[in-house]
This record gives sequence, C-alpha cells and structure tokens, in this order.
Amino acid sequence: MKAAYYEKNGGLEVLNYSQEFEKPSIKDDEVLVRVKATSVNMIDTVMRNGYPGLNINFPHIPGGDIAGEIVEIGDSVSSFNNGDRIVSFPIVLSDKKDPKYIDNPQLNFGWKFFGMHLPGGYAEYVAIPESSLFMLPDNVSYEQAATLPTAGLTAMHAIDSIANLKAGDTFFVWGGSGGVGTFAIQLAKQRGAIVITTTSTNKKAEKLKEMGADFVYMRDDEQIVEKIKKEFPAGLDAVLDYVGPTTFDKSFSLLRNDGRIMFCGMITGREVTLNIQQTYFRHLNINGLFLGSPNNMKDLLDLLEKGEISPIIDSIYDIADSDKAQKHFESGNYTGKIVIKF
Repeated sequence: MKAAYYEKNGGLEVLNYSQEFEKPSIKDDEVLVRVKATSVNMIDTVMRNGYPGLNINFPHIPGGDIAGEIVEIGDSVSSFNNGDRIVSFPIVLSDKKDPKYIDNPQLNFGWKFFGMHLPGGYAEYVAIPESSLFMLPDNVSYEQAATLPTAGLTAMHAIDSIANLKAGDTFFVWGGSGGVGTFAIQLAKQRGAIVITTTSTNKKAEKLKEMGADFVYMRDDEQIVEKIKKEFPAGLDAVLDYVGPTTFDKSFSLLRNDGRIMFCGMITGREVTLNIQQTYFRHLNINGLFLGSPNNMKDLLDLLEKGEISPIIDSIYDIADSDKAQKHFESGNYTGKIVIKF
C-alpha cells in the first residue's frame, strides 16, 4: 500500500514515501478502511521530531485524522458494511469504563491515538475498531471529514463541554487562523458569543472576520491586552490557549472574575508561573483539555451535515508529497487545515 512514514525521529528529511508498505490485517472487531484523506496536525510534526517521554516502534506512520471507505469487515462487526463512508474517532478508547467518565470516556486511562500509539492516516489502509467509527453524512466530503477528528473535536470539546458558551459570552482564542482556531471561531459564533482572536497577516484577518470573528488583532501587537481590556473592561468569559508560556500571563490577565482559561497545547513550552493568590481572589477556572468525547464528535458531524459550520481547507496535497504538506504546516503560512489525499 501507499504510505508516508519515518524510521527515526528528525526533520522533514526523515519522512519517507513508499508504494510497497505492508497492508495491515484486521481483527474480528475491526474494519479495514481505504483512506481517502487525512490532515496535518501539530502532533504529526511533534511526533516526527520526537515526543517527550514517548517511545514508538519504527517504522512509524503518522496521522490522527482518518476519513475513508470500508473495504473489509471483521467477523464480529455488526453496524458497518463494505462500502460505508466513515470518519474515525482519533483514539481507540480504553477498555476501562469508570462511571465517573461516562460522558467523557476518553478520560479513562489506556486509550491509544492513531498516528501516536497506532499506525495513522498517512497510509492507504488502516485497521480501525468498529467502536471508533462514525458514519459520514452524504453531503460531507472525505477532505472535509479529514479536518474533524483532531482539530474540530478539540474545538468542540472546548466550546461546548468546558466553556459551555452562551449568547453574549466573550471568547478569545490565540492564533485563530489555525485548525483549532478556525473551528473554535465558527462554533463560538454559532452559539452567539462575541469572538476575539489574533493572527499574523491582514489577509488572514479578513478571512477570520468572514468566519465571524468580531475582533482580530495582529499577534505581534504589543498592545493586544490593553486594547482588549479597553473593549471589555470587566474581562473575558473564556480564553482558549494552545501556545503556552509566551501567552499565559496575557491570557490570565484577560479573564473576568470567574472566567475560564483552557489549555490544549504547549507550542512554546510546558511550564509557566502561576499566581495562586490571583486565582482564588478572582475565582478563576483553569482547564486542560485534549480532543473530546464521542458525543462531541456526533454533535460536530451533525453541525457539519446541517451546514452550520464549514471546515476551512487551506490546501490539499497528495500522499506522495506529505513532506511538502508538513513543510507548509511548519511555515505557518496557511489558514484552516492542510489536507493530504490518496
């Protein structure tokens, strides 16, 4: 089968392409999916460079996003058939089922992430358990579906499950032109929130305003915090931050009393200095989040089917050009998602 993979950690030069990679076999509870599209996420480049504290087996196939067609089913599979169009949940859930996590089963320890613990979507075929499959609506393309599992699901979980945004709430996301950002902006506006974000160019800013962003600031503007506080003196209801130490103090200062800061990434590092006194004095809420629940995924697909949100696809590359796709991603010169097709 066709596959992009690497046999050691490193830069773009370690990403190889082959048309002779071994095709996977399936277990009784799995289906074999012919992948039609995947997309590039930060985890793909982080894994390629070497994820801190995680050992993987080589050769390794990246890609947490998988959209495609079922071509073979295991003996115990009952809800799907050959020819079904599917999109996969990005992780295989743990067998552990703690009642505390009934609404968020992804919080049970033992899950495995495609492209991290399991072979991912940069391959022509992937073996996927039936329990991780979602039927794809007829009006949703494979390319659109490939933007959902990592970026879309993370944004959905943040907006609905954690922030629980309502009409009139104020929501801020750093780097609105990325995959998570473009979904978060649309989802927040769909719920009637006032949306504030940042980006790097005027062209990107115009695109974000078309999506519904009410205020867009240039990320290198040293007066961002002051300008936002001038517009919203009482502070903001929710801030989504996947940047890390570089933006933490600013995010923290922008919150209103009882405001919520949400972390879903660590682009600039893993550690920050927290003012505990300000946290309890202002009744601040700090949440970490990673991906989302199966119910979040169902809701996301429903919104997409109804046309209430629309994935922003910046560009599409062939699987043979996966290195070019990742290079484009690392440049930061894109809006929305970079898709890889077969």
